[in-house]
Amino acid sequence: MKSRKLGTLCLVAVVLFAAFALTGCQLAREEGGESQDRLIGVFLTTSHLELGSAIATDRPQDRLYATLETRSLTDEATGAASILEEYVFQDIEGISFLAATVPATEDTESYTCTSSDGAISDGDVAFHYKGSEDKLTLEGTVYVAPSHAGVIWYINPVYQSTDGSVYATAGNSISFSGDSSGEGVLYATTLEETTTITENGKAKSATTAVKISLATMYPPEQVAVIQMGPGYNLLASTEYAPTEVPHTFAPLADTQFIVVEEIGRNSDGGLSVSRALYGKNDNSMETFYCREDGVCVKQYTNLEWGENR
Repeated sequence: MKSRKLGTLCLVAVVLFAAFALTGCQLAREEGGESQDRLIGVFLTTSHLELGSAIATDRPQDRLYATLETRSLTDEATGAASILEEYVFQDIEGISFLAATVPATEDTESYTCTSSDGAISDGDVAFHYKGSEDKLTLEGTVYVAPSHAGVIWYINPVYQSTDGSVYATAGNSISFSGDSSGEGVLYATTLEETTTITENGKAKSATTAVKISLATMYPPEQVAVIQMGPGYNLLASTEYAPTEVPHTFAPLADTQFIVVEEIGRNSDGGLSVSRALYGKNDNSMETFYCREDGVCVKQYTNLEWGENR
């Protein structure tokens, strides 16, 4: 048995700076003009982007352009509805992770929207502003079942033009085998680039760093939610299929803490068990389920402690 500490997905825009410890690569960009297109994220695919078209267009042929789409979301726990705008690469299977600026309209001011596929776990988006410089950092991990670890991944940089358009360019490919590597990060890279942008007639330096990790994880086959009472007494244990873990969970009145066990199989067919502990100060618990494409997605369950806090 082994324990795995599960991190927390936090896609937030906060004014802070986070330095990356892992080595990365500096993207080469063509200089020229007062303002340059800015790196704003990545688009991960498992096939090479076939760019270019026989149709005449005034747009460069080495780019895949995204469209701004509006979606209506409903909170399954509360029923509350909200509107989400995000840039989408239509008809292309892939994983988006980017922070783009939505241009201003007659009715609204410009703002930054974060687009992230559910496959991005442990995600964080941060902004840091200092005088004539600003920095955008994005960091996330894609967890893949070892049986799918041999798939070739393409890390395609995504940029935003001065006219507001968002596009991806063909990136580098990487492949790793997780059959005998167990769980853990097998590949990590940071794309970092500094450009010059012009706002309100003033030029400033804009740096973007995107850190992406690919890691293997044994897919859970069963999730057990174990409620413990005073004196470490077992109060209840409920088992779920990974895709049937509820969106909300109300602990029993005497529950002091909860142990979540995720049980799967390792590469040798033996049991793989991870455990996470949640107390009354925790508002949610985390579990994973595996998609058909082999990507393990983190999901959240709201903990409704009620008067049991």
